Amino acid sequence: MRRHRQVSPGRAFSVGVPLALLLALFVWLFTGAYWQTRHVRIEGTSDPALVALVHAQQLTGCNAFRCEFGAARQAIGASPRAQQVSIQVVFPDTTLVRITPRQTAALWRTQGQAWAVGADGVVVSGAQRDPSLATPNAAIVDDPADLAFSGQTPRPGAHMDAALVVMARQLRSSAAGAGLDPTSLRYSASQGFTMLAKGSGALVVFGSPADAQATLADLRGAAPAPVIIPLTLVTVTTPAQAAQGAQLQVEAAGAILARLAQSGASARMIDVRWGSHPYYR
Repeated sequence: MRRHRQVSPGRAFSVGVPLALLLALFVWLFTGAYWQTRHVRIEGTSDPALVALVHAQQLTGCNAFRCEFGAARQAIGASPRAQQVSIQVVFPDTTLVRITPRQTAALWRTQGQAWAVGADGVVVSGAQRDPSLATPNAAIVDDPADLAFSGQTPRPGAHMDAALVVMARQLRSSAAGAGLDPTSLRYSASQGFTMLAKGSGALVVFGSPADAQATLADLRGAAPAPVIIPLTLVTVTTPAQAAQGAQLQVEAAGAILARLAQSGASARMIDVRWGSHPYYR
């Protein structure tokens, strides 16, 4: 004969009360007004355009345990002014937005307009519209034929070859120590990047990122990485290779200018596109 255990009222009460309290706690956590987001805090930037974009998103009024920010993160991240975006809740009631703004690596001047471009080749905006984008260390490049953009007028969010931007920035940062004028940097179809020497005005020809990479490969044996595309094999110059090769080109140009100055000679053009065999005339 099976015996049935009886639960005393006191024992049932002692078990039921904690369960009810736990249930009430869960209800309070997930529905209570205390846990609703009320404030937005922005870190990493004070750019008015990005701040306005953040405030245009629905980042308050959700329960802190259940907020979903995927759409807002995507909307903010779509701005060419933003490099990285993260959104999270700071308990109990604050939405924290961290933005890494895209820094200007080059001011690309095309047909009277200057475009702020990031190191990744993304066009941030026109510098005339926002002078704050014209940072002091950015390379200034004259490209009157819009070659970097295939002859098309660029727009914010457009992309150009990142190797071009990084090479331009390297040429600009290394120019002063080699006796070159960084404000004369130009990009053309026939000669790629060129720059004038200070004093003598000699034209120094650096060429394209591929020329810079060829210099790197010639002097240091750093071959470019092949990229396989169906039915073909394409050699790609990475931004790092373009920067390293450009540094070697500037050093070669500086050495030639120094030798010319010591001998009292001069040159109209110095071409450093040929790796270990630069020439001048």
